[in-house]
Amino acid sequence: MFELNRVFPNAVPSADFVTTRFRLLERPEVQAELKLSPVQLRDVQKIYTAPSSQIPGLDGFIAEQRKKMSDLSGEALKSFNREMWRAINRIEEDFLSKELTKLLSRKQRERLDQLVIQAHGPIIIAYDTNVASALVVLPDQMEQIRSLLNKTDEDIIPELQRFGRGFISGLGTGETEESRASEMTNLIARLRRMIAERDGEILRGLTDGQRKKYRNLQGQPLKIEWDPWNFIRIPFEENISQ
Repeated sequence: MFELNRVFPNAVPSADFVTTRFRLLERPEVQAELKLSPVQLRDVQKIYTAPSSQIPGLDGFIAEQRKKMSDLSGEALKSFNREMWRAINRIEEDFLSKELTKLLSRKQRERLDQLVIQAHGPIIIAYDTNVASALVVLPDQMEQIRSLLNKTDEDIIPELQRFGRGFISGLGTGETEESRASEMTNLIARLRRMIAERDGEILRGLTDGQRKKYRNLQGQPLKIEWDPWNFIRIPFEENISQ
């Protein structure tokens, strides 16, 4: 699920680790692991589904940007829109992060941080500077990891794209819902195998001490029954209209 964020940034929630935290908090296994109280769970949902009017500065920023874009067109408008949405995402992520920090206890936050690492796997080293710093990943090691990702993405990304298109494209000639479901199931299994092999290569590029530190950072493994068929759902989606 989290791999898709790298391929379909506009089709899934923001590819940041704040969103990952809320995806985790939606899971009953994580709620039990963190011992979330009913009040905490209610507030987690309220935070994530908060309307823009409750996010400090967001509505004002959007109104200001709309005024600026009125005189733009073509490529200038496309570029402006990209930057505007990046800024909107940063405002939203900052709000979510701060509110979640206030809501959870230190122990809950620390365990959630571990589960974020578990959810993303070793690829997080290339994307989270905090994890890379904690492991003291050297520049040449990071270069090796990025080179590995470039190589493995040649095979993984086309499969991820095919997986994503399978949810939004219509059935082809001679294709049935059953054949599409079978194809997607096989694709999921293939992707899991390819990603596991890549992650194993990343870990083998670390020193023994770094691998031990990585295991400590992710803590005790927690089995979570992720449903890859729900990859375009946003966390707590069913609660948004409530």
